[in-house]
Amino acid sequence: MSGFEWTTQLSIGIEPMDKDHQKIIALMNELDRVHSADAPFGQVDRAFRQLVDFTRKHFSDEEAYMEAIEFEQLKSHKQIHARLLNSLDEHYADFKQSMTLNDQVFSFLRFWLKSHICGIDRKYAAHAHA
Repeated sequence: MSGFEWTTQLSIGIEPMDKDHQKIIALMNELDRVHSADAPFGQVDRAFRQLVDFTRKHFSDEEAYMEAIEFEQLKSHKQIHARLLNSLDEHYADFKQSMTLNDQVFSFLRFWLKSHICGIDRKYAAHAHA
């Protein structure tokens, strides 16, 4: 995986969420960095765990924000978050079992970044800005 960069295209115009998205990108890049450097399993595990933990916190914060702005699609957005977390947890469990990261992990991260932030999150951002 070549690293991710924060661009204005990824901004949804809500500063706390944009900052979280920037941190998620930084955590993805850190996972890629330690993986590419053939770092010891513990380092890769720590980087992956940080990504999983922060994502869980971010989704919770994002859902609280959507509730505060009375976003009408909150229920479906929560379901999407649950599916993404389930997939992320499955990738993490596979990594723990095999002790190796495969290309599917990075393909999933790339898909998640593009489809979720650039697509799904823009819906609640538009509602907030309306």
